[in-house]
Amino acid sequence: MTARTYRILLPLLLVVSALGMGCSVLSLPFFLFGPEPKFDPEWGTLASKEKDRRVRVVILTCGGLETRPELSGADRELAKKLAHHLLEGFKANEEKVVVVPPSKVDQFKAETPNWRTLDFKEDIGKNKFNADYVIVLEVESLTLYQGGSGNTLFRGKCNLNVSTINVFDVDGGDPTPRSFSCEYPSEAKGAVAATDMTVSQFREKFLDYAAKQLSWKFTAHPTSDAQSCE
Repeated sequence: MTARTYRILLPLLLVVSALGMGCSVLSLPFFLFGPEPKFDPEWGTLASKEKDRRVRVVILTCGGLETRPELSGADRELAKKLAHHLLEGFKANEEKVVVVPPSKVDQFKAETPNWRTLDFKEDIGKNKFNADYVIVLEVESLTLYQGGSGNTLFRGKCNLNVSTINVFDVDGGDPTPRSFSCEYPSEAKGAVAATDMTVSQFREKFLDYAAKQLSWKFTAHPTSDAQSCE
């Protein structure tokens, strides 16, 4: 067999072999080209360098949005969706990181009216939830409508200050908040007519998009996700 013939037959043999093992056609790129490349988390991973150590994370949202009916509870929904996408990323990347269920955080807030006056690191992160990290989402602004459209066009925009508090870092001090902004749909995609869907439907899509984008700051994601994300 010549080298040229071998180069032609090799991909076909791999395809036949993959199908013979019950693999779908969608999995063939893995066999032909190897694992899909990923983008590293921009703000660093939360997983421990110790292989068998499990890390615990709590998400804490701040910001009064309830004055606008369409945004009532949006901060809680954002935390819930962020927890979901983080857990998906941790699982895909085989990182031993768990997230405190947002429902438990909501219950704590309801039972502790003065929670904002507590120390997020010691009182909430360490003593209440026994967490390694507290991710604080401070909502600066959040809108669902395109400015100047008279609420006839949807375009979600959010601006957050995000602090990642390392609970057991005794020498680190208070972390400097990082800015996070996103827009959905993008300018290139164009706004969505308010007649095309309900406010709640658009809010669901927008907050899910924002949470997914934010999760990528903490855990790696495939390059195809970034390319296909609206």
